[in-house]
Amino acid sequence: MSEATITHSTDYASWKVSIRNGLKTFHHPPEHIPDLNYQEPDDGLTEKILSALSRVDGLPPHNVLLKGPRGSGKTIVWYRTAQILGVPLYYLGGSYGTSRGDLLGEVCPQQDGSFGFATSALFEAMENGALFVFDDMDKIPESSLTPLLSVLNENRVLHSSYVGSPCANENFMFCATANREISNAEIRDRLSPVINVSYPSKATTEKILRSRLTKADEKWFKLFMHECKSDKLSPRYAIQVLTFAYKMHTIAYQKGTAKNTESDILKYIRIAKGSDKKDQEEQNSTIQKKTYGKTTKDTDGLEIFSLLSGQEQDKSKH
Repeated sequence: MSEATITHSTDYASWKVSIRNGLKTFHHPPEHIPDLNYQEPDDGLTEKILSALSRVDGLPPHNVLLKGPRGSGKTIVWYRTAQILGVPLYYLGGSYGTSRGDLLGEVCPQQDGSFGFATSALFEAMENGALFVFDDMDKIPESSLTPLLSVLNENRVLHSSYVGSPCANENFMFCATANREISNAEIRDRLSPVINVSYPSKATTEKILRSRLTKADEKWFKLFMHECKSDKLSPRYAIQVLTFAYKMHTIAYQKGTAKNTESDILKYIRIAKGSDKKDQEEQNSTIQKKTYGKTTKDTDGLEIFSLLSGQEQDKSKH
Protein backbone atom coordinates (compact mmCIF):
# COMPACT_ATOMS: atom_id res chain seq x y z
CA MET A 1 0.00 0.00 0.00
CA SER A 2 2.86 2.34 -0.66
CA GLU A 3 0.99 4.37 -3.26
CA ALA A 4 -1.98 5.42 -1.16
CA THR A 5 -2.67 6.60 2.34
CA ILE A 6 -5.27 5.26 4.74
CA THR A 7 -7.79 7.90 5.69
CA HIS A 8 -10.32 7.95 8.51
CA SER A 9 -11.65 11.50 8.33
CA THR A 10 -13.52 11.95 5.02
CA ASP A 11 -17.25 11.32 4.93
CA TYR A 12 -17.93 9.32 1.76
CA ALA A 13 -21.70 9.01 2.29
CA SER A 14 -22.50 11.34 -0.62
CA TRP A 15 -19.90 9.88 -2.99
CA LYS A 16 -20.94 7.66 -5.88
CA VAL A 17 -19.99 4.03 -5.23
CA SER A 18 -18.98 1.27 -7.64
CA ILE A 19 -17.07 -2.00 -7.56
CA ARG A 20 -13.72 -1.71 -9.33
CA ASN A 21 -11.29 -4.62 -9.51
CA GLY A 22 -13.33 -6.31 -6.78
CA LEU A 23 -12.90 -3.33 -4.45
CA LYS A 24 -15.66 -1.05 -3.20
CA THR A 25 -14.74 2.27 -4.78
CA PHE A 26 -15.88 5.73 -3.72
CA HIS A 27 -15.73 8.26 -6.55
CA HIS A 28 -14.49 11.76 -5.73
CA PRO A 29 -17.25 14.25 -6.65
CA PRO A 30 -16.71 17.31 -8.84
CA GLU A 31 -16.42 20.72 -7.28
CA HIS A 32 -19.52 22.87 -6.91
CA ILE A 33 -19.09 25.86 -9.20
CA PRO A 34 -20.58 28.99 -7.64
CA ASP A 35 -22.64 31.38 -9.71
CA LEU A 36 -20.09 34.15 -10.07
CA ASN A 37 -20.49 37.65 -11.41
CA TYR A 38 -17.04 37.43 -12.95
CA GLN A 39 -15.15 40.56 -13.95
CA GLU A 40 -12.80 39.98 -16.88
CA PRO A 41 -9.27 41.25 -16.13
CA ASP A 42 -7.82 43.99 -18.27
CA ASP A 43 -5.35 41.75 -20.15
CA GLY A 44 -7.69 39.23 -21.82
CA LEU A 45 -6.74 36.47 -19.37
CA THR A 46 -9.73 34.25 -20.15
CA GLU A 47 -8.98 34.32 -23.88
CA LYS A 48 -5.39 33.18 -23.24
CA ILE A 49 -6.55 30.30 -21.06
CA LEU A 50 -9.23 29.13 -23.48
CA SER A 51 -6.70 29.16 -26.32
CA ALA A 52 -4.25 27.07 -24.29
CA LEU A 53 -6.93 24.52 -23.39
CA SER A 54 -8.44 24.25 -26.87
CA ARG A 55 -7.99 21.38 -29.31
CA VAL A 56 -7.10 23.14 -32.54
CA ASP A 57 -6.41 20.84 -35.51
CA GLY A 58 -6.08 17.87 -33.16
CA LEU A 59 -3.46 19.50 -30.95
CA PRO A 60 -3.93 18.50 -27.29
CA PRO A 61 -4.67 20.96 -24.49
CA HIS A 62 -1.71 22.54 -22.72
CA ASN A 63 -0.96 22.07 -19.02
CA VAL A 64 -1.64 25.62 -17.89
CA LEU A 65 -0.12 27.24 -14.82
CA LEU A 66 -1.46 30.51 -13.45
CA LYS A 67 1.22 32.22 -11.39
CA GLY A 68 0.64 35.27 -9.24
CA PRO A 69 0.29 36.70 -5.74
CA ARG A 70 -2.21 35.46 -3.19
CA GLY A 71 -5.66 36.94 -3.52
CA SER A 72 -5.29 37.87 -7.18
CA GLY A 73 -8.25 35.71 -8.22
CA LYS A 74 -6.45 32.74 -9.81
CA THR A 75 -8.85 30.10 -8.49
CA ILE A 76 -11.93 32.09 -9.51
CA VAL A 77 -10.54 32.22 -13.05
CA TRP A 78 -10.70 28.42 -13.18
CA TYR A 79 -14.29 28.40 -11.99
CA ARG A 80 -15.12 30.81 -14.76
CA THR A 81 -13.23 28.67 -17.29
CA ALA A 82 -15.25 25.58 -16.32
CA GLN A 83 -18.46 27.59 -16.68
CA ILE A 84 -17.53 28.74 -20.17
CA LEU A 85 -16.46 25.26 -21.31
CA GLY A 86 -19.45 23.60 -19.68
CA VAL A 87 -17.33 20.88 -18.06
CA PRO A 88 -17.08 19.51 -14.52
CA LEU A 89 -14.25 20.85 -12.38
CA TYR A 90 -12.28 18.64 -10.00
CA TYR A 91 -10.23 20.49 -7.42
CA LEU A 92 -7.26 19.72 -5.20
CA GLY A 93 -6.02 22.38 -2.79
CA GLY A 94 -2.31 21.97 -2.20
CA SER A 95 -0.56 22.28 1.15
CA TYR A 96 2.69 21.20 2.76
CA GLY A 97 0.85 18.08 3.93
CA THR A 98 -0.39 17.02 0.49
CA SER A 99 0.74 13.46 -0.22
CA ARG A 100 0.93 11.06 -3.15
CA GLY A 101 -2.32 9.59 -1.89
CA ASP A 102 -4.12 12.85 -2.60
CA LEU A 103 -3.18 12.38 -6.26
CA LEU A 104 -3.51 8.60 -6.53
CA GLY A 105 -6.41 7.89 -4.17
CA GLU A 106 -6.82 6.65 -0.61
CA VAL A 107 -7.57 3.37 1.11
CA CYS A 108 -10.57 3.89 3.40
CA PRO A 109 -11.57 1.53 6.26
CA GLN A 110 -15.21 0.37 6.35
CA GLN A 111 -17.39 -0.18 9.39
CA ASP A 112 -17.44 -3.95 8.78
CA GLY A 113 -13.64 -4.09 8.99
CA SER A 114 -13.07 -4.31 5.25
CA PHE A 115 -11.36 -1.70 3.10
CA GLY A 116 -12.61 0.39 0.22
CA PHE A 117 -10.84 2.77 -2.10
CA ALA A 118 -11.54 6.47 -2.54
CA THR A 119 -10.52 7.87 -5.90
CA SER A 120 -8.75 11.20 -6.20
CA ALA A 121 -10.01 14.34 -7.89
CA LEU A 122 -7.23 13.89 -10.44
CA PHE A 123 -8.31 10.34 -11.32
CA GLU A 124 -11.94 11.36 -11.79
CA ALA A 125 -11.02 14.33 -13.98
CA MET A 126 -8.84 12.10 -16.16
CA GLU A 127 -11.49 9.41 -16.49
CA ASN A 128 -14.39 11.81 -17.15
CA GLY A 129 -12.59 14.24 -19.45
CA ALA A 130 -12.98 17.15 -17.05
CA LEU A 131 -11.00 20.16 -15.86
CA PHE A 132 -8.60 19.41 -13.00
CA VAL A 133 -7.34 22.33 -10.93
CA PHE A 134 -4.32 21.88 -8.65
CA ASP A 135 -4.40 24.95 -6.43
CA ASP A 136 -1.25 26.22 -4.64
CA MET A 137 0.89 23.63 -6.38
CA ASP A 138 4.07 25.37 -5.22
CA LYS A 139 3.36 24.32 -1.62
CA ILE A 140 3.61 20.60 -2.37
CA PRO A 141 6.69 18.57 -1.32
CA GLU A 142 8.67 17.49 -4.39
CA SER A 143 8.30 13.79 -3.58
CA SER A 144 4.51 14.10 -3.60
CA LEU A 145 4.49 15.45 -7.15
CA THR A 146 6.16 12.48 -8.84
CA PRO A 147 2.85 10.78 -9.86
CA LEU A 148 2.23 13.80 -12.08
CA LEU A 149 5.21 13.12 -14.34
CA SER A 150 3.30 10.58 -16.43
CA VAL A 151 0.06 12.58 -16.22
CA LEU A 152 1.68 15.70 -17.69
CA ASN A 153 3.33 13.80 -20.54
CA GLU A 154 1.59 13.33 -23.87
CA ASN A 155 0.44 9.82 -22.95
CA ARG A 156 -1.51 11.16 -19.93
CA VAL A 157 -1.28 8.10 -17.66
CA LEU A 158 -1.81 7.82 -13.89
CA HIS A 159 0.08 4.84 -12.47
CA SER A 160 -1.58 3.28 -9.43
CA SER A 161 -1.67 -0.27 -8.10
CA TYR A 162 -5.33 0.22 -7.18
CA VAL A 163 -6.77 1.58 -10.42
CA GLY A 164 -4.15 0.27 -12.83
CA SER A 165 -2.64 2.70 -15.32
CA PRO A 166 -5.60 4.42 -16.96
CA CYS A 167 -5.01 6.81 -19.82
CA ALA A 168 -6.85 10.10 -19.59
CA ASN A 169 -9.94 10.86 -21.60
CA GLU A 170 -8.89 13.03 -24.56
CA ASN A 171 -10.89 15.96 -23.13
CA PHE A 172 -8.98 15.95 -19.83
CA MET A 173 -7.44 19.33 -18.97
CA PHE A 174 -4.77 19.93 -16.32
CA CYS A 175 -4.48 23.36 -14.74
CA ALA A 176 -2.62 24.66 -11.70
CA THR A 177 -2.00 27.78 -9.68
CA ALA A 178 1.10 28.90 -7.80
CA ASN A 179 2.28 31.94 -5.91
CA ARG A 180 5.94 31.30 -6.69
CA GLU A 181 8.22 29.01 -8.72
CA ILE A 182 7.49 25.26 -8.73
CA SER A 183 10.55 23.67 -7.09
CA ASN A 184 10.40 20.36 -8.99
CA ALA A 185 12.19 21.08 -12.29
CA GLU A 186 10.72 18.05 -14.11
CA ILE A 187 7.20 19.12 -13.21
CA ARG A 188 7.94 22.75 -13.98
CA ASP A 189 9.14 21.84 -17.49
CA ARG A 190 5.82 20.12 -18.19
CA LEU A 191 3.72 23.17 -17.26
CA SER A 192 3.30 25.50 -20.20
CA PRO A 193 2.19 28.14 -20.75
CA VAL A 194 2.87 29.90 -17.47
CA ILE A 195 0.43 32.81 -17.42
CA ASN A 196 1.25 35.54 -14.95
CA VAL A 197 -1.69 36.97 -13.03
CA SER A 198 -1.39 40.29 -11.25
CA TYR A 199 -3.77 42.35 -9.20
CA PRO A 200 -6.43 43.97 -11.40
CA SER A 201 -6.62 47.69 -12.03
CA LYS A 202 -8.46 49.89 -9.53
CA ALA A 203 -11.32 50.24 -12.03
CA THR A 204 -11.73 46.46 -12.29
CA THR A 205 -11.42 46.08 -8.51
CA GLU A 206 -14.26 48.57 -8.08
CA LYS A 207 -16.40 46.58 -10.52
CA ILE A 208 -15.71 43.42 -8.50
CA LEU A 209 -16.73 45.19 -5.29
CA ARG A 210 -19.92 46.48 -6.86
CA SER A 211 -20.82 42.95 -7.98
CA ARG A 212 -20.47 41.69 -4.38
CA LEU A 213 -22.06 44.60 -2.48
CA THR A 214 -25.16 45.10 -4.56
CA LYS A 215 -27.12 46.88 -1.79
CA ALA A 216 -24.44 49.42 -0.87
CA ASP A 217 -24.92 52.96 -2.11
CA GLU A 218 -22.42 54.98 -4.12
CA LYS A 219 -20.71 56.47 -1.06
CA TRP A 220 -19.22 53.13 -0.05
CA PHE A 221 -17.29 52.59 -3.28
CA LYS A 222 -16.25 56.21 -3.62
CA LEU A 223 -14.88 56.36 -0.06
CA PHE A 224 -13.25 52.93 -0.12
CA MET A 225 -11.41 53.50 -3.40
CA HIS A 226 -10.25 56.93 -2.23
CA GLU A 227 -9.07 55.51 1.11
CA CYS A 228 -7.13 52.77 -0.70
CA LYS A 229 -5.83 54.88 -3.58
CA SER A 230 -2.20 54.32 -2.52
CA ASP A 231 -2.61 50.64 -1.64
CA LYS A 232 -1.94 47.56 -3.75
CA LEU A 233 -5.31 45.90 -3.61
CA SER A 234 -5.90 42.22 -4.16
CA PRO A 235 -9.53 41.43 -5.01
CA ARG A 236 -9.73 39.10 -2.02
CA TYR A 237 -8.47 41.72 0.43
CA ALA A 238 -10.68 44.46 -1.01
CA ILE A 239 -13.79 42.26 -0.80
CA GLN A 240 -13.05 41.15 2.76
CA VAL A 241 -12.31 44.64 4.08
CA LEU A 242 -15.25 46.38 2.44
CA THR A 243 -17.81 43.68 3.26
CA PHE A 244 -16.59 43.61 6.87
CA ALA A 245 -16.86 47.40 7.14
CA TYR A 246 -20.31 47.30 5.53
CA LYS A 247 -21.58 44.66 7.97
CA MET A 248 -20.22 46.50 11.02
CA HIS A 249 -21.78 49.78 9.88
CA THR A 250 -25.12 48.17 9.00
CA ILE A 251 -25.42 46.54 12.44
CA ALA A 252 -24.45 49.80 14.18
CA TYR A 253 -26.91 51.76 12.02
CA GLN A 254 -29.73 49.38 12.92
CA LYS A 255 -28.89 49.87 16.60
CA GLY A 256 -28.86 53.63 16.17
CA THR A 257 -25.18 54.00 17.01
CA ALA A 258 -24.04 54.96 13.50
CA LYS A 259 -25.30 57.30 10.81
CA ASN A 260 -25.37 56.87 7.06
CA THR A 261 -22.90 59.68 6.59
CA GLU A 262 -19.58 59.75 4.77
CA SER A 263 -17.70 60.32 8.02
CA ASP A 264 -19.27 57.28 9.71
CA ILE A 265 -18.83 55.07 6.65
CA LEU A 266 -15.18 56.10 6.41
CA LYS A 267 -14.75 55.36 10.11
CA TYR A 268 -15.82 51.74 9.63
CA ILE A 269 -13.72 51.32 6.50
CA ARG A 270 -10.71 52.43 8.54
CA ILE A 271 -11.60 50.06 11.36
CA ALA A 272 -11.73 47.19 8.87
CA LYS A 273 -8.41 48.24 7.40
CA GLY A 274 -6.91 48.52 10.87
CA SER A 275 -6.08 52.18 10.32
CA ASP A 276 -7.92 53.52 13.38
CA LYS A 277 -6.10 51.99 16.33
CA LYS A 278 -8.47 53.12 19.07
CA ASP A 279 -11.63 51.97 17.33
CA GLN A 280 -9.88 48.77 16.30
CA GLU A 281 -9.02 47.92 19.91
CA GLU A 282 -12.61 48.65 20.97
CA GLN A 283 -13.92 46.47 18.14
CA ASN A 284 -11.57 43.62 19.04
CA SER A 285 -12.67 43.84 22.68
CA THR A 286 -16.35 43.77 21.69
CA ILE A 287 -15.88 40.79 19.37
CA GLN A 288 -13.91 38.87 22.01
CA LYS A 289 -16.64 39.41 24.60
CA LYS A 290 -19.37 38.31 22.22
CA THR A 291 -17.51 35.21 21.10
CA TYR A 292 -16.02 34.28 24.48
CA GLY A 293 -12.52 34.64 23.17
CA LYS A 294 -13.03 32.53 20.06
CA THR A 295 -11.92 33.68 16.63
CA THR A 296 -14.82 35.09 14.62
CA LYS A 297 -15.03 34.45 10.90
CA ASP A 298 -17.08 36.21 8.27
CA THR A 299 -19.06 34.32 5.64
CA ASP A 300 -16.09 34.01 3.29
CA GLY A 301 -13.89 32.40 5.95
CA LEU A 302 -11.54 35.32 6.68
CA GLU A 303 -10.45 35.49 10.30
CA ILE A 304 -11.50 38.91 11.52
CA PHE A 305 -8.82 39.03 14.18
CA SER A 306 -6.17 38.28 11.59
CA LEU A 307 -7.55 40.96 9.28
CA LEU A 308 -7.47 43.63 11.97
CA SER A 309 -4.27 42.75 13.79
CA GLY A 310 -2.37 41.87 10.62
CA GLN A 311 -3.00 45.25 9.07
CA GLU A 312 -2.00 47.02 12.27
CA GLN A 313 1.23 45.01 12.41
CA ASP A 314 2.03 46.01 8.86
CA LYS A 315 1.36 49.63 9.80
CA SER A 316 3.72 49.46 12.80
CA LYS A 317 6.61 48.41 10.58
CA HIS A 318 6.69 51.75 8.76
